Amino acid sequence: MSAKNILGYTASALAGDEIRHSPEWYRRRCKDSILQPHYLRDWLYADIEWCSGDNTIGGNDDEMINHYDEVYHSESTIREHAQRLEDIIWAEAKTDDRPLYQRYKKDIHDDEKHYDDTITRLAQSVLSGDDKKLKMFLKKIKADNQRDKPYNKTDRKKDSLTHEGFGAGLEVGLKPTELFVWKEKKGCDRDWRKEINHHATVQVVLQSIREKINQIAIEEMQVLDYIEKKHSDRLDEMTTKTNNNVNTLWVNRETLRSISDINEYNKDGARLTDMVEKENDKRYGDRLERFTKLMERNRADGLSSNTSFDDFE
Repeated sequence: MSAKNILGYTASALAGDEIRHSPEWYRRRCKDSILQPHYLRDWLYADIEWCSGDNTIGGNDDEMINHYDEVYHSESTIREHAQRLEDIIWAEAKTDDRPLYQRYKKDIHDDEKHYDDTITRLAQSVLSGDDKKLKMFLKKIKADNQRDKPYNKTDRKKDSLTHEGFGAGLEVGLKPTELFVWKEKKGCDRDWRKEINHHATVQVVLQSIREKINQIAIEEMQVLDYIEKKHSDRLDEMTTKTNNNVNTLWVNRETLRSISDINEYNKDGARLTDMVEKENDKRYGDRLERFTKLMERNRADGLSSNTSFDDFE
């Protein structure tokens, strides 16, 4: 029963002097056709009244929200409350749609371009031997994945507990807090879900940086190829039109090595590169393929792909 039916308050008196929330905000808090907590029903009725709608037509909370949706998006409501409706969009995005709010705060019009620019800056710093920006970015990712509203009894469930003693520690020599911090002392389903998604996020971000480093290298190679081609073409012309040839013992003061020595150095570098690539394949395999298979397995298991931002404070 609504509080206004018990105490005799009008819906507007309970709500204050403006529209509180959008229909979508109420939908997120409606389970089994019941708004939770119950006082939200009074807010809903008040908002319908503020939009000049009829809140006495009757119906369950789902039906009343649908009715509110109609009056909320009506021309008269938009015309009369345009500024308030815009304020509601960003106020609710801060709690229910954090990515949208972040894009708004940072004036980001294209989130894919924003991500690509971020990854490019991180890749360039790593290539220059500076890992401070990378560590700071991963620290921010961790902080955001750990953030959460206070847990209730439902949040503290351990239904997915499958191994006796799980949560007491990870691999030998590795403290759980080094990678992720649980809100519960021995963890719970919500802690574990958040940590699983955190490690997945870090992996795909690091792979993005790897791919961007390769892209940067390829782009830089094109510059080298362009310069090299001009010298190569000229060398061919010189050796075909004169009786002279390359002196492999020629030493330049800047390199301090002969042409022959530098060529051997390049051969060693090529062998090292090949060894690193084979070692990476041996240790990690195809990272993209491995992670794609993980995601496909999750979809096959029926795990929901819907994004929820209920955890945001």
